[in-house]
Amino acid sequence: MEVNDDLPFDREAEMAVLGSMILDANIINDLSSVIKARDFVLEEHQDMFKGMMDFYFQEGIDRMSVRDLVIFFKTERRLTTIDHGGVGHFIAQLAQAAPVTSHWNYYADRVRLISMKRDCFAHSLKMLKLCQDTASSSNELVSTTADMQMSLADSGKTKIMDLKDLMIEHVVDPAKNQELLVAAGVSSGLWSWDNLVGGLRPGSLNVIAARPSVGKSTLAPIFAASVVEKTGKTALFFSLEMLGESWAWREFSRLSGIKGKDLRANSSKGLSDKDLTVLDNTLRDLEENKYLIIDKPDLDVSQITGISKVQDEKTPLGCIVIDYIQLVSAIRASRSRHEEVGDISGKLKQLAKELKIPIICLGQLNRSGEPGNPQISQMAQADKISMDADTVTLIHRAVDDAGKKKPSEKANARERLGENKERIDAEQLADMRLQQGLEDLIITVDKARDGERGRFPVTHHKGLFKIEEPGTQEDQTNAAFTEAKMADIEETGGDFGGFNEGEEVEEPDHGVVTQNLDNIPF
Repeated sequence: MEVNDDLPFDREAEMAVLGSMILDANIINDLSSVIKARDFVLEEHQDMFKGMMDFYFQEGIDRMSVRDLVIFFKTERRLTTIDHGGVGHFIAQLAQAAPVTSHWNYYADRVRLISMKRDCFAHSLKMLKLCQDTASSSNELVSTTADMQMSLADSGKTKIMDLKDLMIEHVVDPAKNQELLVAAGVSSGLWSWDNLVGGLRPGSLNVIAARPSVGKSTLAPIFAASVVEKTGKTALFFSLEMLGESWAWREFSRLSGIKGKDLRANSSKGLSDKDLTVLDNTLRDLEENKYLIIDKPDLDVSQITGISKVQDEKTPLGCIVIDYIQLVSAIRASRSRHEEVGDISGKLKQLAKELKIPIICLGQLNRSGEPGNPQISQMAQADKISMDADTVTLIHRAVDDAGKKKPSEKANARERLGENKERIDAEQLADMRLQQGLEDLIITVDKARDGERGRFPVTHHKGLFKIEEPGTQEDQTNAAFTEAKMADIEETGGDFGGFNEGEEVEEPDHGVVTQNLDNIPF
C-alpha cells in the first residue's frame, strides 16, 4: 500500500517499531501504552501491529521468531493486504528494519506524532468545510472542535504501573518517613466531612446535591476557599445559574460578616469609618486571580474542558466548581438527556484526573420523596452521575427530620400526642432560629469511594453564607462516627454487623472513643 497524500508519513519509523517488537518482545508491554494500531498509516502495518499484540498476549511468550510469526499470520490470515506467499518476506523485512531495539521509544514517539498531525489535519479540513458552508450550524462547529480536543487529549501515553511500586511510593515510604497526612486530600474546610471522606482528593469528582435554597451554593465556596488557602492555587467557578455579581455579594458577606441588605441600608445613609474599614480589609485579604468566575449560562462540557486547561496553563488550578451539573449543555444532541448528562459527568471525571485536581459539582434535587430523607436518586439522571462521582454529599434541613416522624396508626393516643408535640416543638424552634438568621442543616455523605458514609449537623448562617460545625474537633469525630454507624445499621434493618447489642465497639483507626450501642437512639 502506498500513501498518496502530502501529509506526514515515516515508513522507516513504522517499520522500525514493528521490527523492534519482533526482535525484543519484552518491549511490547511498554509499547502498547504509547501507540495504537490506528497510529500506523499503512494498513499492512496496522494489521501487523494488531496481530503481534494478539500473538504476544495470547501465547505469553518472551520472544518472537520470524518462523512462528509467519505460521501465525498465515494460519490466522491476518495480513489481508499481503499476498499469502509474500507474508514471510514481509515479516523478514520488518525484522531487519530495526537498527537498534533500544531505540524503539524514539520511533514510537515519531509514529504517534505523525498520527496526531494527520488527525488534526482531518479535523481542520472538516472545520474548514463547515465554515465555508452557509448552512452549517453552531452546534456542528462546536462538535467538530470538541472532537479535535478529545483526539488530542487521548494522545497522552497510557502508563502501565506496578501495584507494588505504587504501594511503596504512596503508602509505605511516606508512612516510614512520617510524611503521611491525616487526610489524603486537601481539607474541605469542614472537619467532619474530611474525617469521613479524607478531604478533597486530586482527580476526584465531588457532587453536592440539595433541594433549592438549602445551602449547596454556600458549601461549594467553602470547599473552594479551603483549597485556595491550603494550596495557594486558583479556584475556577463555572456559574451556569447565578451571575458573577451574585457571587460577589455572597462572598463579600461570607468574608466580611456583613449581610448584603445591611450594607445597602448603611450605604444609603453614608458609611461609617467602621464600615469603610471592613470594606478595605475584605478587599485586602482577597487575593487577585485566586477566584475566577465564568457566568456564561450555556457552556458545554467541551468548552468547560478547554477553558479549564487553558486557564491551568496561565494560573495553576487548585479546584473547579460547577454550579450546577444539570445546566451543562450537551456537546451534541443525543436520544435522551439521560445519555447526555452521563457523557457530561464522565468527561468531568476525566478532566479532574487529567488536571489532578478536585472538581466540585453542584446538583439540584427534585421535591419528590420525604423532605428529611434526601437521596441521590432524586437528582435527574442520577445513576450515571453517582457512578462517576467519588463523593456524593446531600444536604437537608434538620427540622425535616422531625417532620418525617409521623404518628403510626398503631400508636396509642398518648404516643401520637407526644410525637406530634415533638414535631411541632422542632418546627417552632426552627422558626425562632430562622428569625435569627440561623438554620440547622444535616450534611450526609451518601457515597465516599475512599472513605465512609455518615452524616453530621451544621449551622447555616443565612445572609452571611457561612456554614459552621458545632463543638470541638473531638466532638465532631465522635458524632460523625456515630452517625456513620447509625446509617449502616439503618441500611441493614437493625443488623449490628457482627456486634452484640450492648457490646462496646472500638474504632481506633478513626481516633474515636468507645461507643456503647445502647446509648444510640435508634
